Formats: sequence, structure tokens, C-alpha cells
Amino acid sequence: MKLVTLALLAAATTALAVDIASEKNPEALLAISRENSEKIATAKTPVERAEFGRRSLEAAERAKQLAPRDAKVRLNLAIVYGRIAQEESPRRRIEMSALVKEETEASIELDPKDALAWHILGRWNYEMANLNPFLKAIAQAVFGRFPDASNDRAIECLAKSLALNPDWAINELELGRAYAAGGKTDLAREHITRGLAMPDSSTEAEQARARAKKTLEAL
Repeated sequence: MKLVTLALLAAATTALAVDIASEKNPEALLAISRENSEKIATAKTPVERAEFGRRSLEAAERAKQLAPRDAKVRLNLAIVYGRIAQEESPRRRIEMSALVKEETEASIELDPKDALAWHILGRWNYEMANLNPFLKAIAQAVFGRFPDASNDRAIECLAKSLALNPDWAINELELGRAYAAGGKTDLAREHITRGLAMPDSSTEAEQARARAKKTLEAL
């Protein structure tokens, strides 16, 4: 506990110094937000995850206030919402998913050639279209009707992302999963097999491979 406290205190001191210098600099705020956002996944305790999430969101929202028409700023905010949502209750995750979609679509409107933005919108559609019955009921209650999401839209968005960045293994894998959910098994096998063969040693890629392998086994 003492080591965690000292680590948080040191990080907070550094963050405070940077925050003061970057109060009106959206690029610096974006860097602060991204740095803290990436630490959420590797944090050792819920307290650390919550603190990194708070810092990341605070910087992301300030950056949006300063540069609302910056596509990368808007997309980063969507990513932060998505990561923070993983620590929330099922209802709150559904509520925050609407913010993810809103910020991602705003980013695409500003920069329609961003492969990551199309990927995130595709993943959003896939996740919403394939919610379990319990979460679907929550979404229905939160939005008054089920959100406009489908596997077909997921495929469309992920295919656009792939066209913009054909060397991204994660996109191949997620597109394959979307094809599988849409009942297009041949295309699912094709993209998943290709994605599994592509080099990418990142943690996110390994997680995507694990998901894709399960999908491939179920086909």
C-alpha cells in the first residue's frame, strides 16, 4: 500500500507540473491524457486505475474545450470514455457507450480518413449488436429504444478502416469476428486467418487474437 501511495504521489506531482504548463495547450493535454489512459490497463489496483482514468479524462475534456474541431482530440476522448467504462457498472457502461459513439462520429466528420476512428466505430457497432439479453434490456431502458447498431454497420466501418490501414492485424481480426456475427463464415475465416498470421506483439493484439481464435473455433 505504501509503494502504491508513493507511486501515485510522484505521478500526481509530475502531472501537476505538466498541467500548469499545458493549461491552454491542447496538444500537451492530449499527450497527458494518452499517457494516463495507457496506464489504466497496466495499473495494479482499482485505486490506481481510477486515478489514471480521472487524470486522463480531465485532460481529454480540457483539450476538447480548447480544440473542439480537432479530430484527434475528439477521438482520444472517445477512447478514454471506453476505457473508463470498463470499470463501471453495466448500466453506466451502456450510458458511456453513447459518449464513445458521439465522440467517434465527431472525429470521423472532422477527419474521415482516420483508420482508428472507423475501427472504433466498427467495434462499437459489433459490441452493441451482440450484447447479451441482460445488457440489451439495460440499453433499452437507458435509451428508450435499442441503439442503432448492427453487424452490417460494424463490417462496413471495419472494412473502411482496413482500406485505410491494410497492415493492421487487430482490424483484420475484428473484421473477421464481425463477418462471423453476420453469418458470413467464409469471409470470417479468411480475415481471421490472415490477421492471426500478421506480426503484432502488442497486448491489444494478443487480446484480439484470443477473441478471434474463439470465434474461429466456433465456426
